[in-house]
Amino acid sequence: MYLSIDHGLKPLQRLASQIDNRSGDNLDFISNDYKFSEIVTIKNALNHLLHRLKETLAREKRITSDAAHELRTPLAAIRLHTELAKTAKNQQQKNESLDQIIHSVDRTTHLVEQLLTLARLEPELLSKDFTKINLTELIVEECALISPLALEKNIDMSFNGVKVNAIRGNDPSLRLLIRNLLSNAISYTPAAGNIVISLTETDQRVVLVVEDSGPGISESDRERVMERFYRAENHQAMGCGIGLSIVDRVVQMHQGTLQLSQAANNSQGLKVEIALPKFSI
Repeated sequence: MYLSIDHGLKPLQRLASQIDNRSGDNLDFISNDYKFSEIVTIKNALNHLLHRLKETLAREKRITSDAAHELRTPLAAIRLHTELAKTAKNQQQKNESLDQIIHSVDRTTHLVEQLLTLARLEPELLSKDFTKINLTELIVEECALISPLALEKNIDMSFNGVKVNAIRGNDPSLRLLIRNLLSNAISYTPAAGNIVISLTETDQRVVLVVEDSGPGISESDRERVMERFYRAENHQAMGCGIGLSIVDRVVQMHQGTLQLSQAANNSQGLKVEIALPKFSI
């Protein structure tokens, strides 16, 4: 009996030894030379966990690396203008340097906030909080919150207010999606411009469209703007190039689609079209 039990537990002991002897940074899959179905089940579950850990660590490493690169510019600007303020010959030069410091601090704060937001968008965690969402109400509420920014630039922001069927989603992340779309549209739309928001629906999906009268995005840049920190050359507004990355992440979490094209109401403006699945019981 002892020999039989010892023989039966040897594959499990070998698996435990294989895991115990690994270094902390070794996330390679466990070898596939186990024959017993019970051990194979454990091994597959561990490999699945290792795969998810590898993806998470790779994503965090990319975010950290990109953030370190992007933060160098505003931090260097803060240091430069601080030194200029100290050596200013008159009050006007000092005030100009201080204004530039404030601008760089604002840019750095915005970048850090967006990075923290991007890091928190974990699909596996947020998918547990998916509920029935009224997208019309969300858009109205977010428009009300962000409207002061549009009023400052005398931008006409309109929404068709159509009531559509509910979608299944995560409320905070969808609000974040709408907020980023509207913030981007306001940032890049010139004074006295216009932003048009509309909701429609098909048999299976609810379609959100945001069109602005800004400079738009060239066809060659439309794929790249989804990359973190990438900004088109003709965009002069303050930003860090993460807004559309966040929008794209939220759309993927909700198994939707995102499409960028030229606005129908303007020869240069940007049209963002997002299709999200309807709520199903």
